Amino acid sequence: RTLLVPAATPPPRNTSPRRYLEEYDRMAQIYIQQMTERHATNLLEFQRKLQSEMSERPPKWSRELLEWRRRQHMLARQKNYAEAQRIK
Repeated sequence: RTLLVPAATPPPRNTSPRRYLEEYDRMAQIYIQQMTERHATNLLEFQRKLQSEMSERPPKWSRELLEWRRRQHMLARQKNYAEAQRIK
């Protein structure tokens, strides 16, 4: 697609300023619509790419979460189930 740009040149002598401004506004609305559509398409492509990248990689757990899980497993091995459940 090609993005059209509103003409910044003065109106031809045979058209009224009002008609020129109406045409300018009409074209500006078309450009805004085109840009909105392009942005929506780009956003959708980006979201799909991000989703596919995230689904390919395993999650990277935080150090804090890993430490909490280690404590929970340690308490469970000691048969301290109530404390392990509380940590969870």
